[in-house]
Amino acid sequence: MTGFSTTRRVTTHDMPPEVLCHIFVTLAAMCFDEDSGTHSLDWIAVTHVCKLWNEVAHDNATLWSCIDFSHPRWAQEMLGRAKHAPLDIHYKHHERLRDGVTGEEVMAQALKRLPLIRRMGVDAPVDVLKRFVVEMEGFPAPKLERLHMRGTRDELVEIQANFLNEFAPRLRDVALLGCSIDLNTMLFRNVESLVLGPINSPIHIADMLTFLSNLPRIQSLVTGFSFHFPQGPEVVRLLSREPVLMSNLTRMQLTTRWSDPSQDLASPTMFLRWLKFVQPLDIEVYLGCEQNEDTILPQCESLFDPVLQHATTKAMEFSEFGMTYSSDSKKHGAEVHELRLSASDDSASVSFTFWFVQQLLPGTCQTLASRFATGISRKDLQTVNMDGITLDAQLMGQHFGNLEYLEEISSPLNDELFEVLHDVDGQGRCLFRSLSTMMLYYDENDEETSDPDTWYALPSLLEFRAAKGSPIREITILPKAGSTVPKEFADRLEGIVTIQLGRKINTLLFV
Repeated sequence: MTGFSTTRRVTTHDMPPEVLCHIFVTLAAMCFDEDSGTHSLDWIAVTHVCKLWNEVAHDNATLWSCIDFSHPRWAQEMLGRAKHAPLDIHYKHHERLRDGVTGEEVMAQALKRLPLIRRMGVDAPVDVLKRFVVEMEGFPAPKLERLHMRGTRDELVEIQANFLNEFAPRLRDVALLGCSIDLNTMLFRNVESLVLGPINSPIHIADMLTFLSNLPRIQSLVTGFSFHFPQGPEVVRLLSREPVLMSNLTRMQLTTRWSDPSQDLASPTMFLRWLKFVQPLDIEVYLGCEQNEDTILPQCESLFDPVLQHATTKAMEFSEFGMTYSSDSKKHGAEVHELRLSASDDSASVSFTFWFVQQLLPGTCQTLASRFATGISRKDLQTVNMDGITLDAQLMGQHFGNLEYLEEISSPLNDELFEVLHDVDGQGRCLFRSLSTMMLYYDENDEETSDPDTWYALPSLLEFRAAKGSPIREITILPKAGSTVPKEFADRLEGIVTIQLGRKINTLLFV
């Protein structure tokens, strides 16, 4: 017959080597757990299906370039097969001897190929990590993009100024936990993400500022320091110092255990006064020890000035303002109380997240929220979210009452909110006069937010505002998990406002 053709059946032996290589590389990548730094070797069995596959795998150096050291003999073999391919090294210390060789010995061999290493992760006791660090002193790392090192004991590993010969031009991602560094180093000048584990030994603020000035590309900084408070002439020099421009920084996380203001130490957040921010910024502070009002407020408030000054300088007109307070028993392995303050618009945002190991007093939340609200421009503010924070009527009116653009508010329904919504200005107009949408939180175990008298009085409040030309058109009730909103609460609002029951909130904790 003519016009027909047959297709020859293709077997796995007919696959081009480059296709086989791609399959092997993909399978090997699937066997790597980046979080733990462990690499299952199960994929190697596939390369033993036949002689051809084994030969193709052996000839592909890239296939063997991702090495972890849980199987030292295989790590040694893979190091040889990788030849001159860029290496990804993942070392987690094991003291056991396997097949006559330890992972530490193979890692020492790998470090002799430092110019080929692209990514490196090391998790080891201090004495082992020290030896590795010494091996890397004075030698450049031209291909290194990522460096994560963690010492597993209390003693710090000192990293000298000649580490990597201060030459790692591609280095972008660095995490050094349990390590102390020379703050004069230029090694990190191209780094975009930097994590420095909490350093207990106090350092001078000026040294920290010098270090930050050598990080022009930094976008994310996670660190924890305590600072010597400058004395005498040092204070004058520090006050006259020009601020360090942080052109690309968008996230900063500070961890501190500073608690005693009588010590000759400055607040860990003090150095922020000498920073100038350009990008929208998210700052997180973890206060990891028991504190009191005298230490909490100065530390938290010291964060506001430089960041809010940055916001004011850029003339940000925030449309959304948020204050949330909640508890989480999972963060940092213990119960942590979280206070978050945020402001944003279409093009910019500023937010602060504070983590505390003890529950905050209502007065502390109110003071910090008020301080933050005072520092931002809110002329066009349209949305206010107050999850778990109760501001008294005076503060509500002072910070939010005269905002003519406010359209939406999220808050527990309590006496304070009820009072300010029922209030009028000097011209007889309602406060929050553009307010049209409310999200009200309900917790049946909290007397204030579940008070039937307040909920039963809500219809009269809505009628009052409608008569004043400021009608609220939509209400969503958000019950805390485990709470059930009484049906009669919603029934009383029917015909007055659009009412709906929203999702349950799991983390809400009223103060």
